[in-house]
Amino acid sequence: MNENQKAIDVSIIGGGFSGLYLGILLKMKGINCEIFNSGTGASQFWVGTMDFLDYHHNKDLESSFNEFKKEIPHHPYGYLNFNQINRAFIEFSAQFPEFTFSIENDKITNKYVLTTLGNLKPCVGMWNTIFHEFEQLDNSSIVILVDFSEFNNDAMYLVAKNLKETFSCTYKILKLSLKKLFDYWEENENQTEIKGKLSEYKIANYFDTHSDKVIIFGDYIQKELKNQNSEINLDKITSILFPPILGLKAERKIINLLSKYLNIECRELVALSPSLMSKRFNNSISEKVKELEIPIHNNFTFIEFDKIDDQDTNWKLKLLNKDGKIINVRSRFIVFAVGTLFQEGPLAEVREFKELFEKNSISIPNKISSSFELLFNNDRKSNIFVCGSALFSFMKHLDGEDEIKYGTGLGLSIISGAQIAAQLEKIII
Repeated sequence: MNENQKAIDVSIIGGGFSGLYLGILLKMKGINCEIFNSGTGASQFWVGTMDFLDYHHNKDLESSFNEFKKEIPHHPYGYLNFNQINRAFIEFSAQFPEFTFSIENDKITNKYVLTTLGNLKPCVGMWNTIFHEFEQLDNSSIVILVDFSEFNNDAMYLVAKNLKETFSCTYKILKLSLKKLFDYWEENENQTEIKGKLSEYKIANYFDTHSDKVIIFGDYIQKELKNQNSEINLDKITSILFPPILGLKAERKIINLLSKYLNIECRELVALSPSLMSKRFNNSISEKVKELEIPIHNNFTFIEFDKIDDQDTNWKLKLLNKDGKIINVRSRFIVFAVGTLFQEGPLAEVREFKELFEKNSISIPNKISSSFELLFNNDRKSNIFVCGSALFSFMKHLDGEDEIKYGTGLGLSIISGAQIAAQLEKIII
C-alpha cells in the first residue's frame, strides 16, 4: 500500500478473528475501515464450537452470567448485560448460517457436543455438521463411530468407552480405510491415487473433489456395516459419527447426501486440536470479508501512534511493512484487536507497551469504558478501542490465563466487536 493521503475512519490493528469480524460489522454499517495484520490470529485454534461461558456448569446462561459478574466484576463481561450478549450472538448467527446456535425462549444457552476425546463440551454455537442431538439417544439407540485405519490412534475406541459411561446406548466401531475408499472412487478414472503421506488437508480436499461420488462412499459404508456388524439391524442405527475430515468446502453436502442415501443421520465429532475445523472457520470469515471488500494490509507491524492536535481526536499511526519501510496512516479511530498470543512490535514488551500509551496520556492498564474505549488520564474518551482477547492486556486485574479459565473463547470477540461497532455507528453515521 502507499502512505495514506486521507484519513481512515477506523484503523483495526490485528487481522485475527476479532479484527476481521469487527471489520465486517463496521462495513455492514457503512463505516470506512481498514485492517492491518502482522501475522496469524488465534482463531487457528478454533475447534468447531463457539464458547461463551461455562460458569458453575449452569445451563441457564443468564443466571450464570449474572453470578459471574458479581464474583468477577473486573472481567470485560462486567460492562455488559445479558441482552447485549444475546443480541450479539444472534446477529452473528444470522450472518453465518454455517453455524448452529443453541437458542431457547429467544435466549442463547449452552449445548453439549461430543469431542474426539469422548467427553462432552458445552458451547453456545457449533459448526452445523457437528452432532449434538443427545436427547434422541435411548436404550434402543445404536451409534456407529467411524474409525479410519490410516489414523492409527484408536480415538473412536476412547469415544465409545466414555459414551458407554454416560449414555445407555449401543456403540459400535466401524473400521474403514481411506485408501480403499479412494480406490473405489478412482476405479473408472484415469488418474493416480492420492500421492505421498496422507494429511488431514489432503484428505479433506480429496473429499471435496469427489463430493459428486458420495453414493460410492455410502455403498462402502453399507458393505462394511454388514461385514463387521452382521448382528445389527441397519434400520435400528440412530447415527453415524465421523471425525471432521469430510471436506473443507463440501462437508455439509457430503454429510447430507450420506444421511439421505443411508437413511441414517450422519454427523461429525468435535476435534480437540487445531484442525480442519479452523480452516473451515477461517475460510467462512475470510469469504465474508472479501465479499464486503474490506481492505486488509498484511505483513504490517504496529510501531507507534501519536495524537494529531486538531479539533477532533485524530491519530497518526506508524506501521512497519515486510520490506522494513515505515508507513504513516492517519485515522480518526483506532481499534486494537491483537490477541494475547501473537502480539508483535511494542505490544510484545510490557515496558514499551506502557510507555507508548503513557506518552499519549493513556495509562495501561486502563479504566476502560462500557463500549471498550480507552480513556485518557483525565477520563476523557480517546477514540481508541480494544476488541477481543486484546482486552486482557489493557484491563486491570486481568491476564491471558483468565481468558482460558473462564471459557470466554471467541465469544468475547463477537460481543466486544458488537459493542464497539454500535458505539462507532452512533458517532460516525
